[in-house]
Amino acid sequence: MMNSIFPELLYKGVLANYMDDFIIPAKTIKKLKEQTIRFLKITEKYNLCFKQLKYNFNMGINSKIRSNSW
Repeated sequence: MMNSIFPELLYKGVLANYMDDFIIPAKTIKKLKEQTIRFLKITEKYNLCFKQLKYNFNMGINSKIRSNSW
């Protein structure tokens, strides 16, 4: 199902899917924001929902970048 909803993001490496997790890798916080918004717009188009307790943002970003708020 995810391959049919997010083919472009998966192909371009903007999105990775592991089991029931979505991973949006990015080298900068600006790029991460852009890619996250792009991902969320697609999820909205397909009426997908996420459990708030199950999502995390800025995972694995070093502390210097993480200290900058969205």
